[in-house]
Amino acid sequence: MSNQLHKKTVVVLGNAKSGTSIVAGILYLLGIDIGKKFVEADAYNPKGYFEDYDFVNQTDSIFSAAQSNYWDFPSREKLLLQGREFDKQIQELIKKKSRGKRIWGWKDPWTNILVELFLPYLLSPHFIVTFRNPIDVAKSSFQFTKDKRHEPWVKHPVSFFHGLKLANFYDRIILDFFEKHPRLPRLFISFEDILADTTKEAKRIANFLDVEPTRKQLGEINSFVIPRNKLAQERKRFKLKYLTPRA
Repeated sequence: MSNQLHKKTVVVLGNAKSGTSIVAGILYLLGIDIGKKFVEADAYNPKGYFEDYDFVNQTDSIFSAAQSNYWDFPSREKLLLQGREFDKQIQELIKKKSRGKRIWGWKDPWTNILVELFLPYLLSPHFIVTFRNPIDVAKSSFQFTKDKRHEPWVKHPVSFFHGLKLANFYDRIILDFFEKHPRLPRLFISFEDILADTTKEAKRIANFLDVEPTRKQLGEINSFVIPRNKLAQERKRFKLKYLTPRA
């Protein structure tokens, strides 16, 4: 039997600020190849974003070509029209990332609305879809864009109400995608469930991907997931360690 039959591509979907970084971090600790050079951790996400720069640069280029912004309800039709210009780049990127790997994947919330451009070139795609209480997504989006307002990909802070509408906007796009492709393997996972029982949800992810986690991996995953009541402390520790000027 060909090894091709056992290969998998893992794609993490979900709103920005919905817990996709935690899911990607769990994949990384389970030994799934989700990239080598990631967007750097910061005080807002001290354990890291686990976003492969190659995919981030690719999706940023598509958004830029469409003169669109993730935070401003981009036109799905306008973005997908860019496929004619970026089709070859997407094929080459996937070919490079998947070469010689049994299981690999990526996480980048910009993919939510672009996934149709990538789907034709994915071998045995398996989707892990993260959901979070939309009130919390909106609160987090408001604070995140306020803190990141000087970044070119943010443009301006979003209001709480804007963030709430945005959460619904991307959830709807993701659900429409699976309604169009009902046979694609997917695992729906809740951010709140990960926090409540990290081991159980990590095992669900592993089982979905036919991966057998070791006791050490499960221990590392539990240490990786920060309880919400300790997040402020972890952010402060990050600032003191990395952002405080040295004498």
